[in-house]
Amino acid sequence: MTKAYLEKIKMQLVEEKSSLEKRKSNLENTIAENEKFTELLDESNDPNFESFTPRTVNGRNKEKIKELNHEQKELVKEKEQIEERILFITAQLEECKKVLQYEYEQEKIKIEEQDHVKLHEDTVQKLTDVLQKLRLSLEVIDMDTQRCRLELSDAIQLIDNLISGTDKK
Repeated sequence: MTKAYLEKIKMQLVEEKSSLEKRKSNLENTIAENEKFTELLDESNDPNFESFTPRTVNGRNKEKIKELNHEQKELVKEKEQIEERILFITAQLEECKKVLQYEYEQEKIKIEEQDHVKLHEDTVQKLTDVLQKLRLSLEVIDMDTQRCRLELSDAIQLIDNLISGTDKK
C-alpha cells in the first residue's frame, strides 16, 4: 500500500520534472531568439544618421528593443524559478527513491523471515516424523525385529535427508 502510493508520487514528480524541463528548454530558446532579434534591431539603428536629421529615426525599433529587454528580464526570472522548482523536485525524487528502496528492503527481509520460519517448520515436522518412527521401533523391537530395522533405517534416511537438505539451503 505504501509502495503503491510512493510509486504514484514518484511518477507524478517525474512527469512534473519532465514538463518543467521542456518549459525551461522553450524559455531558453525564446531568450536566445530575443537576444538575436535585439541584436538585429541594434544593428539597424545607425547612431550617426540621427545626428544629421532633426527627426527621431527608428523610434519603433527603440521601443521594440525596450519591450524585448523587459520581456527578456521576465523570461530569465521565470527560467530561474523553473530551475529552482526542478532542483526541489529532484530532491523530492531522491527522497522518494530512498524511501522506496527502504520499503523494498523491508519487504525482502520479511520474505526471508517467512522463508526461514517455513524452513524451521519443515524441519520440526521432519524431526517429529523421525521421533515417531523411533518410538514405533521401541514398541516393536521385541516382537518384530525386521520391522524395527525397517523403521530405524527409514528414520536414518529421514535424518540424512534433513541434514543434506539444510546443507543445500
